[in-house]
Parts: sequence; C-alpha cells; structure tokens
Amino acid sequence: MKHRHGVYKSEVPTSIISPVRTEAGLPVIVGTAPIHLAFDDEALANVNKPQLIYDYNEAVSLFGFSRDWEKYTLCEFIYSQFALFAMCPCVLINVLDPTKHKEVIAPVDFTISDGAANLGQDVVLANGLTFEASANYTAGTDYSTGYDSDGNAILSVIAGGKLAGLNKIKVGFTRLKPSLVTAYDIIGGIDSNTDDKTGLELVNSVFPKFRLVPGLIGAPKWSEKPEIAAVMRAKADNINGLFTCQAVVDVPSDSNGAYRYSEAPEWKIAIITWQSVK
Repeated sequence: MKHRHGVYKSEVPTSIISPVRTEAGLPVIVGTAPIHLAFDDEALANVNKPQLIYDYNEAVSLFGFSRDWEKYTLCEFIYSQFALFAMCPCVLINVLDPTKHKEVIAPVDFTISDGAANLGQDVVLANGLTFEASANYTAGTDYSTGYDSDGNAILSVIAGGKLAGLNKIKVGFTRLKPSLVTAYDIIGGIDSNTDDKTGLELVNSVFPKFRLVPGLIGAPKWSEKPEIAAVMRAKADNINGLFTCQAVVDVPSDSNGAYRYSEAPEWKIAIITWQSVK
C-alpha cells in the first residue's frame, strides 16, 4: 500500500459566510421573487405567506434568486442580508402571484442551436410547455427542460427523439410578468370573505406565527411611492396593538423626491401630510 508523506493542501469553493443571528430589529420585507426558479416543490404557492429565513440557501430554495432586482425586489435584500452583511433571521413576503401576474405565450418559433433552444427568462417550466397541434413531443423522451445560470429556460433535445436533427421548434409556455404587480399588491389588505391577509397587512401575522417582533419594515423599490410609504409608516406605529418598529423607505432621487440629501426631510414631511390628507 502506498502512503503519501509530507504536507499537502486542497481547495474548496468559497461559500456564503454563516450569518450572525440576532432577533433584535427583525426585518420584514415585502416584494416580488422569482419563485419559478426556486428549488422547493411548493414554491409556486409561496404567495403572501410570511417565511422566516435563517440563511441564503433557505431563501433561494423558497423564493429563487435573480440578478434582475428591478423585477424581483426581494432578491436584492436576500443578497444584502446574507451575502454582504451575513445577518439573520428575516421574514420575507412575496406578492408576485403566478396565477394572475402572468402571460400565456402561444407556440412560436425558437431556434435549436447545439441541441438546445433558449426560451428566455421568466418562463414557468413547472406549468409545462405547449406545442403546435400536429406535434407529439414527450418530455423525458424527446426533450428535457431546465434553467441556465442566467435564469433562461432551456429546452434540450434528447438524442434519438423526435426533435433530433431539427433546427426550429414551436413552443408555448406561461411566463411570469412582474410588471403586472401594482402598489395595491404591496399594500395588500384583508379579504372580507376569507379573512386572508396580503401584502403589508401580513406584518401583523409575524408575531403570532413566529413569536418574533418585527423591527424593520421594508419594500425595496416600492416604498418610494407615497401611498406605500404612508402605509408602512402606519403599520410601524402599531403592530398587533402592542409593538412599534421602524419603516425603512426609499427616497426617490428625482423631482418627486430628494435630489440632495438635505431635501429628504421635506420629502418625509410630504409623505406624512399625504397620509393625513388621505
């Protein structure tokens, strides 16, 4: 038997730093998430359900992850919380609903190159693909599907299947459409028939569900809207009739907000005035 003598080294990929756990100042963040990219089997139903998150892998498993933070606002917070500052826990609430914030794409031509067709981003593969009526393609026999590192849906041709040798294919699918999310989805409310809460109204569900008190309320890229900032402020002043916290809002840096930092107090007063008028 051969033996290795001496000192040797090996390298392993760098992982996310283990987060520091503190329950003081618990962030409760409302926004949109690419749940079609999540690993959890029930992720597509993860809508208006507060989730207590302790690490990056758990966040990605439940909410997915995308670098397109304009469309998927929770991802910016996930990156900041776990990759940059390594803090936990937090509560995340996704309002992007694949049953209504979507568009259905009828079968259109896609080019097959190197045995694969790029269907683009935001495609909900879990809902399945559709083909023209004359096509009879079978998943697992003629093709397979998945996502690349950029979140594009990829249809891969299986050797020996009916798609082998083709350079074009007509494919239809369901695509998430975050642009359909409105300020009212973020603000949310209570359904008078079912008592179900949505959006910022779920802040009051955090303490009964997790026995943790919200410390910060956030809605990245949405809170610069006066109506959302006003609701966040109101929620922060009275949580479950027992607690208060802070609302962290975005100040727009255009003519509607504060071009210079010294103008921020004036914008804040305008928000308070807007709330009192409403």
